[in-house]
Amino acid sequence: MASFLRKIPWPSRVWKPLTFSNSNFIRIPPGERVEEELFPDYKASRYYPVIIGQVLKDRYQIVGKLGFGVSSTVWLARDLEGRRHVALKLFIHSQSMGGQLDREVSIYKHIKADNIMLGIEDDSVFTAFEEEELSDPSPRKTVDGRSIYVSRELQLPKAWGAPVLCDFGSAVIGEIEHLEDVQPDIYRAPEVIVEAPWSYSIDIWNTGCVIWDLFEGEIIGLLGPPPQTLLQTGRSSHKFFTDTGNLRGADLGLLAGASLEERETSLKGDSQKKFLAMMRKMLQWEPSKRSSAKALAEDEWIVANIQ
Repeated sequence: MASFLRKIPWPSRVWKPLTFSNSNFIRIPPGERVEEELFPDYKASRYYPVIIGQVLKDRYQIVGKLGFGVSSTVWLARDLEGRRHVALKLFIHSQSMGGQLDREVSIYKHIKADNIMLGIEDDSVFTAFEEEELSDPSPRKTVDGRSIYVSRELQLPKAWGAPVLCDFGSAVIGEIEHLEDVQPDIYRAPEVIVEAPWSYSIDIWNTGCVIWDLFEGEIIGLLGPPPQTLLQTGRSSHKFFTDTGNLRGADLGLLAGASLEERETSLKGDSQKKFLAMMRKMLQWEPSKRSSAKALAEDEWIVANIQ
């Protein structure tokens, strides 16, 4: 009950802003690029010039930087009225960002499960973050009157909350055809690489690659040559494969000729058999042959390992 009452935004009990006056911080040389400056298309004028300690909208006091990206920066803030900590995502100034924000919000609204977007149960990590910023301020640089801060990591919480689905800045609805470039290079689905139409199944490939990396620590190159049906639909297939389906630059070692069964050594017996069967459902060249997320959630190996 006490925890619940603390979260009620009592009008007469708003938090007072903290004073971040400690000037004993590392000063980064102006010519040294850090954080968002490292992006090739970085333009300082697009990013909101956040200052740690400032209060936005007369309510949210910036405590420190949590992260950054090509389209936004993320900050830990104190909700003075709500007496809680929140994460603020500040988008860059761009005509396209309004559409991206609308899309991201619509994705969040599309997810209806009651346990989505719950906060961290152990809120001591936020007060610890505050104390660290007060006693040991984040390194920063100043260029043309603008401060660029180095991100600070949150401590690992003592009590984990429910899994959180988040970071939908690049999410799209899957019912329509897509051809744009997405996903990290190392986990990119084949149809994305060759610029063929893609949809939900690219996430299944992504997940399969991540799971395999967690077990084996190596890049997937074990599926043999891709089918012509995939290569014929890809606008960039010729950049990576010959007309006969062979990989250009064979010395890259991506198609080693070994099987998943030969490479998987972490598991034994029935557990290995079920694991590899699941991986086969995910790591398929052709998107239509990959299992759906719903089917994978009911897979034997998954069910056996989450109970």
